[in-house]
Amino acid sequence: MKIRPLLFSAPIALALSACGGSVPTFDFMGSGQVVNAPAVDPGSVVVSADLPELTAQQTGLYNSAREANCRTVPGRQAAFDTAINELRQKAAQDGADHLRINGIGPLEERGNCSMQVFRMNGTGYAHLRDTTEAAAAAPSIEDSLTTRLEEIDTLLDRGLINRTEHEDLRQRILDQAY
Repeated sequence: MKIRPLLFSAPIALALSACGGSVPTFDFMGSGQVVNAPAVDPGSVVVSADLPELTAQQTGLYNSAREANCRTVPGRQAAFDTAINELRQKAAQDGADHLRINGIGPLEERGNCSMQVFRMNGTGYAHLRDTTEAAAAAPSIEDSLTTRLEEIDTLLDRGLINRTEHEDLRQRILDQAY
């Protein structure tokens, strides 16, 4: 079974490096279009482990995969900091003002460092500036719930989270909704 992670991690790392680590997503708000927001200053992008308000729309999924010294705390910390900055830059280019680092647990524990490669992914969000625009685009609770559950199913299918993480995320989403 130790071969399985290797078989999945190598193609993912190659794919991410080939596409620059940025994958556009749809806004799931009914229009089916990728949110097209003007670029922002990377320093203004809020990085957190939390989802933004319902008035924010996705700008994309962002990935970082870097060589790292996973055996030392300073090596992992340096890779973590580099990944955060890289994801922040990518999200800012797409106009995101909020970057959620995907995973479970506190922000500082997110990301995966194994086989001398540090991997991290996040989702960018742009807050709508006009309240009438926000009200028109705000999803119903059922749409938001369905979207969030579909997102974690996709993460599981792509091998970015394991079954236990999937079940934990699913339960947290359902607990928040009700």
